[in-house]
Amino acid sequence: MNEKHTDGKMRKEIIAKIKKGTIMCAAAGAVAISGVAGVASVANAAVAKPGASNIATYSYEKPDEPNTNNTEYTFRNDKGVGYSEFRYKYNTTKVYVYPTVGPSLFYRVFGAKTEDGLGITSRSEHYKIKAGIQGSITNYVHEKGDSYACLKFGRCVKAPYVDTIGWWSPDSTKNYTIFD
Repeated sequence: MNEKHTDGKMRKEIIAKIKKGTIMCAAAGAVAISGVAGVASVANAAVAKPGASNIATYSYEKPDEPNTNNTEYTFRNDKGVGYSEFRYKYNTTKVYVYPTVGPSLFYRVFGAKTEDGLGITSRSEHYKIKAGIQGSITNYVHEKGDSYACLKFGRCVKAPYVDTIGWWSPDSTKNYTIFD
């Protein structure tokens, strides 16, 4: 009976050591992975958008330079409409839109006085753009005295399980397929 008691105790000790070792390895792995991710990532300040406290975007915009950095957007095609974030518009160039995946959408450019959307006003017509088309949308954001631009997305076809994904920027480097 003593032998069985000792075997049971040893078995418990071995299991406890295995559990402790597993936990330590998992913790070390998590630290190693987070350290690698931290080294590999670009350091940018997160900007919380109003009404979306759980979403952070990153600002790559430089003061006094055209805002030609492309930002990715995603539109869920089970919704009727949606909007991109507001981005500063420095000049009178066309707005660049490049849907890469998903159903066609209607796009319209809006202008606003502030990044929060104060004084939001339509500054273009709406245009249907298919995936794979790099578009340049004529707009009057800068000309009408607005400082910020955003895109309004309108669904063309209800596709509840398919997103439209693409890129856009408020200032263009050149003209692509013009939507005027």
